[in-house]
Amino acid sequence: MALNIGDRVIYKGEDIDGEYLQGEIVDIAKNSRDMIISYFAVLDSGLYVQFKPHNLRWSKIDESTQHSYPKKGVY
Repeated sequence: MALNIGDRVIYKGEDIDGEYLQGEIVDIAKNSRDMIISYFAVLDSGLYVQFKPHNLRWSKIDESTQHSYPKKGVY
């Protein structure tokens, strides 16, 4: 999964009662070999989160289908 700063992302997880968390990538951490080690996103609720590239519950929102996801997870 390759994400860029400004990409809209969504978290789909069973641990949050089927709700979707949406946000935007605001920073990308890389190691000395220029490999991505973490993504930082601000959720629509204003909460900042960090996640690893191998976390398959996070995915990029396809702009053509963005409106099909309900806006949930706003606290």
